[in-house]
Amino acid sequence: SASFASPNVAYSGNAVVSQAITISGLTLSGTSAGNYTLVQPSATGTINPLTITIAASSNGKAYDGNATAPVSLTTSNAIALADIASNALTVSYGSSNFSSVNVLLSNGTPVAQAITVSGITLSGTAAKNYAFNTSAGTSGIITPATLTVTASNDSKVYGDTSTAGGVTYIAGVATGSVGYTVSGLIGSDAITAVTLTSAGGSAAATVGTASIVPSAAQGVGDNYSIAYNNGSLTTTKAVLTITAAASNKSYDASTSYDTSSNALSTYINLAIAGIKNAETISATATSAAFASANVGNAIPVSISGITLSGTTASNYLFNT
Repeated sequence: SASFASPNVAYSGNAVVSQAITISGLTLSGTSAGNYTLVQPSATGTINPLTITIAASSNGKAYDGNATAPVSLTTSNAIALADIASNALTVSYGSSNFSSVNVLLSNGTPVAQAITVSGITLSGTAAKNYAFNTSAGTSGIITPATLTVTASNDSKVYGDTSTAGGVTYIAGVATGSVGYTVSGLIGSDAITAVTLTSAGGSAAATVGTASIVPSAAQGVGDNYSIAYNNGSLTTTKAVLTITAAASNKSYDASTSYDTSSNALSTYINLAIAGIKNAETISATATSAAFASANVGNAIPVSISGITLSGTTASNYLFNT
């Protein structure tokens, strides 16, 4: 038999050197063998590092705003794998980066991009037994991160197209930087605009609540998978101001107008301010009474029971 002093590569500094080899079990044979004394020889020899290839693989990651790539390192060499399994060998790397920080799409589907691994090192009691590559390449997929855009609940007055939240609708559609909230943005990424669509955004939208539907977020490219949540837009009644002009009458011992032959509207003229959308709205009163039945000038007249008529009258508040 012949055995090296150690199964490991021997070094002097960083240089590989030879080590002793112990040889035993040598015998002589032949008719004259008994005439000799055999001295077991000694020798030296060099164990050179075993060259192995370190390969990288990656399961990819979700977009996170940087190029760092998660990778796993391994080798196909059975001897090295045994050392790894026994914790005599550990494979590490210094850096691993995608070629881009962004999601790469092909026909709308995320696809793999190159990953460069550098600074590969071996450590452990068996580390010096191997020669290896210090860099490797592989590929992996960056998938879009999840982003949520939620339309903010808002309100506006009937007949208007601008809301309390500062959103201005044109034909029920608004595109801008207000009227929504965003969750899930990474780093300095920003949504620059979102399209908001609501039937309630029209000037003609009647009093009530309508959905606000967000869509078409701008500014983040392909790095996010965007989920949209609706909000609600409440249209409140517009306020009308109704003023009256009262006619004079002759003394008749009553504080009321004589409506036996003429309608009250003959004597009371009601003017309406604040009508929206050039709508046709009219007002009538059911009673009018002078503060005194006696003759006098500029006697106050109390008018009550004012009602509105018109197809859109229900969209207004007014003094009665």
